[in-house]
Amino acid sequence: MFKFLYVFLIATLSIAVSGQSFEPGLSLNTADRIPVDEVYQVKEDHLGRLFIASDQGIFMIDGSEVTQFTTDDGLVDNTVFKLFIDSENRIWALSFHGGLCYYEDDTWKTPPFNEHFLSQLTSGFPYYMAEDTETGIYYFDGYGEKRRLFSARMNDTQVKLDSVVTPVREGFAAYSLYNSAGEYFFSNRTIHEVRTIFYRREQLAHSLHKESGVTANGLPIDHYFFTLEDDQRVLDMIIQFNRSDTLPNGSRLIGTGHILWIEDKNGDFTYHSSRHAGIHSIDVYGDEIFVNHYRGGTSRFVYDEEGIEFVEVSFPNQTVSDVFKSSRGVYWVCATGEGLQRVLDFGVRTIPFPYNASDRIGRPFFRRGNSFIIAQGNTLTRYDIDLARGELEQVGKLILPPSLRTQYSYQNVVIEGNKIVNKAFEVTLNDNFEILEYNTYTENSGFGGVKRMYPGKEDSAIYYVWRNEIFKMESYRKDTMLTRPNSEYSCEDLIMRDGKIRFATSLEGLLLFEDGILKPAFPGFPKANTRISDYAHISNDWLAAATKDEGLLIFNDDTIYSITEETLLPEQFIEVIAADEEHVYLGFSKSIFVAKVEDGVITQYKSLENEFLNIEGAIVQIIPIEEGVLVETESKLTFLPNRLLHQSPSPSEHKLVLIDEQNQIIEQSEIGAMFRMERGKTDINVRLSTPQAFQSGLQKWYWRIDENDEWRISSDGDIRISNLRNGAYSFQFKFRDANGIFHPVQDGFQFAVRPLLSETWWFWTIVLSPLIILTINIIRNTLRQRRLSRELISSNMSSLKMQINPHFIFNSFNSIQYLISEKKNDTASQYLTRLAKLIRTTIERPELHRISLSEEIEYISEFLSLETMRLDGKMKFEISVSEEINQDREFIPPMLLQPILENAVWHGVSKKTEGGIVMVSVEKTSDALIVHIEDNGDGFPQDKWRAILKGEELRGSLGLRNVIKRLQLLSEMHQKEYKLDLVSAQGGTHFVLTLAL
Repeated sequence: MFKFLYVFLIATLSIAVSGQSFEPGLSLNTADRIPVDEVYQVKEDHLGRLFIASDQGIFMIDGSEVTQFTTDDGLVDNTVFKLFIDSENRIWALSFHGGLCYYEDDTWKTPPFNEHFLSQLTSGFPYYMAEDTETGIYYFDGYGEKRRLFSARMNDTQVKLDSVVTPVREGFAAYSLYNSAGEYFFSNRTIHEVRTIFYRREQLAHSLHKESGVTANGLPIDHYFFTLEDDQRVLDMIIQFNRSDTLPNGSRLIGTGHILWIEDKNGDFTYHSSRHAGIHSIDVYGDEIFVNHYRGGTSRFVYDEEGIEFVEVSFPNQTVSDVFKSSRGVYWVCATGEGLQRVLDFGVRTIPFPYNASDRIGRPFFRRGNSFIIAQGNTLTRYDIDLARGELEQVGKLILPPSLRTQYSYQNVVIEGNKIVNKAFEVTLNDNFEILEYNTYTENSGFGGVKRMYPGKEDSAIYYVWRNEIFKMESYRKDTMLTRPNSEYSCEDLIMRDGKIRFATSLEGLLLFEDGILKPAFPGFPKANTRISDYAHISNDWLAAATKDEGLLIFNDDTIYSITEETLLPEQFIEVIAADEEHVYLGFSKSIFVAKVEDGVITQYKSLENEFLNIEGAIVQIIPIEEGVLVETESKLTFLPNRLLHQSPSPSEHKLVLIDEQNQIIEQSEIGAMFRMERGKTDINVRLSTPQAFQSGLQKWYWRIDENDEWRISSDGDIRISNLRNGAYSFQFKFRDANGIFHPVQDGFQFAVRPLLSETWWFWTIVLSPLIILTINIIRNTLRQRRLSRELISSNMSSLKMQINPHFIFNSFNSIQYLISEKKNDTASQYLTRLAKLIRTTIERPELHRISLSEEIEYISEFLSLETMRLDGKMKFEISVSEEINQDREFIPPMLLQPILENAVWHGVSKKTEGGIVMVSVEKTSDALIVHIEDNGDGFPQDKWRAILKGEELRGSLGLRNVIKRLQLLSEMHQKEYKLDLVSAQGGTHFVLTLAL
């Protein structure tokens, strides 16, 4: 019901506006910005973010990003009429149905007292809010509640009720609420009728006065009593009470219905004016005052020491609920039913153009004081500019006589004093813009291709360029070509000063004209050798020229320099150029550039986007006037005031964050901070942003990571730096803001690209140290094994020598002698042959570390066979090898068994007269060969064996000691088990030899 009433109240008032009014803003009611019709208020927080209250929630503008908040995001209601910012920078939303909530830490939260507050409302909703910073108490009203107030602290669960008791007086009443210290909180919006005498049908006088009092809970309050003007004999439904902030002189404005009052610092009231529409709200920003109306736009006033002066009405057909001026000087107009509009300056005017784009119009326009003379067809029309009304007022019209009319009558017109001249005619005027006399020169009527005609001051001649040559027309009768024939350069236009040719322009750039010869004006400056499209005089000494593709040239007779997009210009291709005594104005396809030039040097500059100036279409010309400039497009003139063009913009703040591949913020970097990148990362993403609302085409970010690098450009501030080499970097940037201003270079942050640990020398030093140590140990072990091997070989050689035991050889020779004496020559011969073979085999065997088991078995079989022959049958031997052993593929150290067998024969069975036996058996385990050597002799004493193990030298133990030493060497060399054990046995000796595989 109340939302309907609110909209109804907004829509019921009809207005009548005298004079011209304007709509100087850009509507933001678009799908990519703020797509909502009903907007009520704008506030800016301490971070420069804008919050917009609407009937579709709250929109937040943070730089170029727009976020919409609704009940899905924590709002208590989607219709929010008012916003309030407290001392803790919380944004409070005062909603239609849901009461109050606030925005803190990027989250919408509901205060504990809100539920109780809603239960206390009978028919209203919160519309105004204030905070007593001393007590921490919030105060708020209920729009539609009859003189009831509410208060609560942040953590309260219930609100405290207060009420206003209005004294009975004649007229209508409203109030203003204060805290206990007398600081103003807010005023109630609705008025209350005290007595009904004002329904009488007669004209009532204006009156306003106030009385002080207190609320039921003792808060100071002012009661305002006023009468109303009842022109239509009925009271207007939307009459409301409004009070402004305090003006610099201590006064304030009071609105009662249509009436505007001034309350001075002493509390006295003065009637100011009756406005054209009901007053909705009053906003004050410095010396500017905006009185916002229901269906009447916003009335702008300016304040100075002499008083308050009305300027104009803007957005006349709209209901303006709020005009907010941001910290950057941009105005945001909340128009109910039309959405949000952005205004750079309320002085911008759109002036209807009296001609169509297809009309034959001569340009540039000629200005005489505050008038323009426009040549159109065969007519010259004089207009005065009325900036207050935003109109061109026709004040004179001259129709050329038939004898002067040609198809070129409107072209190349030159106006000097009271003379109007082109190549076909000359007209003299009086002060009333009437023809005194005229002459025509039909022989000169065919002058198509002439760009401009320039009057000479001393000789009353006209200079022009035709077919790439310079001509002089004297007394408007005779043409003389001034350039010499066959010139190396072709001329396109002239640059005049004091009626004389100063420079010429051509396809080859700027030229000097001396004695009929054209030559380059600045041969040592390459950018002066590009085509000049147009130029303008800044002063008598300095000129500005727009080039075809090299930006702007500023020059005089002996100095020249260029301004390009890389330095200052918003775009590279200049479409229109103009100048006054201090400024150069450039028109581009999307923007306008303004530069202040002092002694040829640009000391201040600014760019403005055409979109935000309501400039549509191609710019045809820029016309400087005293109050600003007029920009002609295809269908209108747009006036831009000097304060918009020349005012220095506020500096922009910047925000720099680092983001990951998923577009998530890694770190919010302080300017100049150090950022530690993960090892192995060679890419970094940077996001630069500014609190300037909405992305401007003029905004650009220039960045580099080395001060010696060229600047690189980002339009949106999202920068990805990839494939970086290892090393330290310094991210620098400079910002060109929405006004085209280049900000100083800033050091963004320091960072270093660090290799993976696996890519560092010290990592590999650490990692490889064990390997190096291992390698050293392997080499040492190898050398040690070689030494051991040499000792083993030496041991083997010693063993070889020991194999031919002197006793064995002596006994063998005795046996041979015995056989010979017994006439057993065949046996003796066989014995001798086999002995020689055994000795040869031992001596000729190569110095091997290992031999096959089959070779060793064959060797010991031959040895035992000889011993059997020598003992003449007193012994026998048995050799057995486990079937699972492949004797040709199992290898053992050589000559280990023979010394053990020799011991078994000589110290075991040789003492027996008969029945001696020596047994050798070989078996295999998982990791070794086990050789058992047994005999049935007298046995081997344990004490003697222990002495041998200790290394004692005993008679007849050399062979066994040699075997034990070799086994110890083998164990040390291979780190495996090689050993010889003596096993206790009854009646004989049992050795167990273990040979590792």
